[in-house]
Amino acid sequence: MKDASTLARLLSDDFTSGNTFEGIAVAFHHYFNASEFLHVGKLIAMMVENNDILPTVHQRASGLYLLFVMYKGDQLTSNPHCVVFSRFLNDENTVKSPEKRALAAFVSHLLHVNPGAEMFKRTPRQVLQEFVRIEPADASHFNTVLAARESIAPVYTKSCVPAFVQPPTQTFLSTPNAELIDVLESLSPHVGLTVKPLMVRVPPPQLVAEDELVWMNPLDADHKMIFDDSLSPDEQHSHSDPNSTQLKSLLEISMKQAVTMQQQNQLQNEISTCKDLSALYVKNLPDLVENNPIVAVDLLLKLMESSGVADQHKVQEYLKELVNMEMSVHSMEVVNRLTNEVELPQEFMHLYISNCIQTVESIKDKFHQNRLVRLLCVFLQSLIRNKVVNVSDIMVEVQAFCIDFSSLREAAALFRLMKTLEGGGEADNTPVKSNDGAKS
Repeated sequence: MKDASTLARLLSDDFTSGNTFEGIAVAFHHYFNASEFLHVGKLIAMMVENNDILPTVHQRASGLYLLFVMYKGDQLTSNPHCVVFSRFLNDENTVKSPEKRALAAFVSHLLHVNPGAEMFKRTPRQVLQEFVRIEPADASHFNTVLAARESIAPVYTKSCVPAFVQPPTQTFLSTPNAELIDVLESLSPHVGLTVKPLMVRVPPPQLVAEDELVWMNPLDADHKMIFDDSLSPDEQHSHSDPNSTQLKSLLEISMKQAVTMQQQNQLQNEISTCKDLSALYVKNLPDLVENNPIVAVDLLLKLMESSGVADQHKVQEYLKELVNMEMSVHSMEVVNRLTNEVELPQEFMHLYISNCIQTVESIKDKFHQNRLVRLLCVFLQSLIRNKVVNVSDIMVEVQAFCIDFSSLREAAALFRLMKTLEGGGEADNTPVKSNDGAKS
């Protein structure tokens, strides 16, 4: 394999003695790209930890430098070969062996000092001669960080041991380079393998009865039905009344087009007598409001009558859809009819009014804008006279709206009403008719 033969040349005694660290790194990047770093790094790690393969200290220093430079741009703890650096930093023989002390000091310098480019413009032999006289830096912080990373690994993974280990004694075989390459090529496919503990899977206990499993004979005879609340409404009521299927079909039609009077009467009757309220859950309420507002009102009122948690949650979703949908005559009609029947949340009313004002102000067509302004003013007067909204909460926003469109009679009338209420007066309950025929 090219990996083994190339690494044998790059980390050979001749090449590492005659080239600088930078030259070795340039040659390495010429032969290997980032996608090969993990496998090649495992092979280098195996080589630097076996003195028979890399007998000289400058060869092992070159291998350690390549392990460092492959992941130089990443965080130190992200380097998959941190364990290799740790073994050289924590070698107990550094006191006795100048070579091991030089390697430990070199690794410590790589990891902690972040050396400049000048150091790597020299050969490994020249650099290590200086590190013989330097004590390795304290590795306690590095060991703590490494231990924290390993602590989150699964116990099964931490129980594995490498398939290749260094011999207990240093033999320094004088193996010719060609034979060394053959050895590395034979080992290369197996680099990174580990010896893992055997996972013992205990067989299940035998049954109470012969030829049966114990879980086939439940001992607890008290069987209780447990309802799954996570099911969707369609799944919960898949076997419900067939009338609900007809109701759903009519609702699907009413969301796409305006229904006939006969269909509307049938829908209102179906909704009023519906027992399976999940049949009233429509996918797109704004479409129903625009095409058939009367049906939308009946549907919402039916759901609001229910005390079920799911139904009340659905009502809140529909109110949010009403707030967020584009303002229209039909949406105001739906809200107005609802306020005549039930008390809607003040938060919903304030958000709906704000959305209507913002929508009207953003319309570019002057004729269409004036028409909606008149309708909105009549709608707001109706809400105020019927005391549906708290006037003090919308006073500032509505007065500013009236000033912007003060040229329209309905806006001026709404402004006078707001001023009267602001001064402590009573609202005049005389209906106001807009130029479009809408009456509050």
